Amino acid sequence: MIDINFKTGMHIQKIGNDTFYIDKTMIIDELIDKDGIREKEVVLVTRPRRFGKSVALQTIDYFFNIESKDRACEFFSDKKIAKTDKIKFLGTRPIIYLDFKNPGVTDFNELLQSIIYTFDDEIDKFILNPNIDDITKKELLEIKENIYKDEPTANIVQDLLSYFIDLYYYTYKIEPIVLIDEYDSFVLEMLNHEDIDKVISFYRTFFGRALKGNRNLHFAVLAGVTELTKNSVFSAMNNVYISNVLDSPNMPFTSYFGFTQDEIDPYIKLLDLESERERLKNYFDGYKIGGLELYNPDSISKTFDELKLNKNTPLSFKWVETGSQNLLTHILEKRFDKKQLSEELLSLIDKKEIEISIDKEFNIDKLNKEEAFYTFLLYAGYLTATKKENDKAAVVIPNVEVQDEIIRLTTRILNDGSDENYIDTKKAFSTLNIPDMEKQTKKLFKDVYHYDIKNDEKTYRNSLAVLINLLGVYTVKTEQNVSNGRLDIALIPFKSENRRSVLLELKVARTEKDIEKKHKEALEQIKRKEYVTYFNENQQKDMIALTVVFNGYDVSIKDVSDVIY
Repeated sequence: MIDINFKTGMHIQKIGNDTFYIDKTMIIDELIDKDGIREKEVVLVTRPRRFGKSVALQTIDYFFNIESKDRACEFFSDKKIAKTDKIKFLGTRPIIYLDFKNPGVTDFNELLQSIIYTFDDEIDKFILNPNIDDITKKELLEIKENIYKDEPTANIVQDLLSYFIDLYYYTYKIEPIVLIDEYDSFVLEMLNHEDIDKVISFYRTFFGRALKGNRNLHFAVLAGVTELTKNSVFSAMNNVYISNVLDSPNMPFTSYFGFTQDEIDPYIKLLDLESERERLKNYFDGYKIGGLELYNPDSISKTFDELKLNKNTPLSFKWVETGSQNLLTHILEKRFDKKQLSEELLSLIDKKEIEISIDKEFNIDKLNKEEAFYTFLLYAGYLTATKKENDKAAVVIPNVEVQDEIIRLTTRILNDGSDENYIDTKKAFSTLNIPDMEKQTKKLFKDVYHYDIKNDEKTYRNSLAVLINLLGVYTVKTEQNVSNGRLDIALIPFKSENRRSVLLELKVARTEKDIEKKHKEALEQIKRKEYVTYFNENQQKDMIALTVVFNGYDVSIKDVSDVIY
């Protein structure tokens, strides 16, 4: 077994020679010039969850932190940044590192308490510092006493960051660096809460007082999922450089978040997974940012950890439950009030590209509208942009991992019993009641493709596969290779379900008169190309074979199970 640690969530200080690590230390080169002067005053990096933002901030912290210089020297000695003149700035700055990740905040007071906790170590560190004068220590003790009251006031908490920047500066006689991870997590947690306006107002003051034109600050780097800009958090600041998922090629910071194919290929070779390269690429690659095509780092790392033990491990969704997912579930529930799937969402699940308008101002009212809804999906990593022009972007689902998750979320929402059409469709396909299958398929195609439907077999096949996938009844396989050809759709029941496997062969009839002819063609194709051999022996015992013929919105389905051999 390959002795490499692929575990995720490890702090950069614990990374060793046996750890899966992609060198992204040249991010430091983007932050300072040859004389150590900051290139940008405030940098905001927005990327999807689990995309390497925390590791990037830890890298900046470990490099510059004056308190970890000795340990950092060894770590950075063989890294890319060590080959530049900027290595001389290692261990030269005090760091204020704040992590705002705190899921489960339910109101504004809890938010204030959570932010207070992030400053707790900073307060204790200065109180215990022998070089701090008694007056300052007394002041810190008073601050600690005040902020730990049952209901701390926003007036006290919103000045904490500004206060500590000044305190670091006067203590160390040099400007500190501020690093804030998941800066927007509290906003995402509370977008659907009545206190959201208080949260935005607090953020605006908290960041504005600390980061706008602060002569005692070297620079700040904030990382999160969304941009809280324009009329919200950074409305009064004109010194924020933003790197986001819509970055153009060669812009700063684009290559430091996510893994390229070239970066992971050595590990694919080391793990003897060359035969799985395309499968891994289809499942986890596909994010297009700054002219690069990128893997989700967390997903591929966890997958390597599984595959090093067993190469036959099925690929699976690796994201954990996050505030973004909870919010997405809420938004999808709102968008499904019309009792039908949106044409755009079905098209996306169907691997099609759609054009969206970008609206970065996220609030719960706007997120129920198309522009902000799809922009949120883009920023949260459920979509990726293939091209951008002004405030328009063409977007697709990046890979199979995300496609499976959107199907899972959508299925869970539709399966709550409130959508009669969905329940009727699920029942029809669960029982394989052919008249009901015809009725429900026709209805859905009319609802979704109410403007136009392309009269080609691929469109029908993909759309029908998406429909069945969303029912949560079968594992759906399309265009599967068999010895003599490619069958259209195979439905494999979940292990816990006592259902029959299903073979579907599709045809398109140009006129109503051609329908019977197309059924015969489909049957002959099933027999001639021996599509039943795709199914294993147990699946073949009670398998049902259906020929499906589309004519516009009409659909005709026949059971040919008794005549396919």
